[in-house]
Amino acid sequence: MPRRLFPGEDGTFADEACEQWDIISSTNYLPSGSDLGCSLSVRLRQLMPVCKGLVQRVLAAIATFTPHSMQTERLVSHHNIIVDDNRTSMTSETANARLNIALNGIGTAHYDPRPAVIDFLSVKERRNREPDCEVYKQREFVKKFFRKSCQF
Repeated sequence: MPRRLFPGEDGTFADEACEQWDIISSTNYLPSGSDLGCSLSVRLRQLMPVCKGLVQRVLAAIATFTPHSMQTERLVSHHNIIVDDNRTSMTSETANARLNIALNGIGTAHYDPRPAVIDFLSVKERRNREPDCEVYKQREFVKKFFRKSCQF
């Protein structure tokens, strides 16, 4: 585990763990009969302040792991929404970026679009400022709308 969390420091972890073994082994457990999960988490919290270096960093990483599957289920749920049958050719980088936004992004429920719309409408040079009847009259799917004169 330390090799993946802290690349290049795996030998350091073993050395530091051996040097700190007296401190680690002397840290008390909860009394027997206590809940096993509680006992281990209490011991982990007791070990973090007395250990140092890479051992302390590994213990902190272990303490931050989610002890249940709720976060995993949330991630899978968001992944299923983002990568569906219509988006099967999405690259993993794109899927990761969209998952990052979905999980960590700020919601748009209270977003006020009016300043952006005002800024968009204030631009004077538009490609198509006014509709052109002749362009639309040439299109097959629109011809039925222009049986009479074009009025906009």
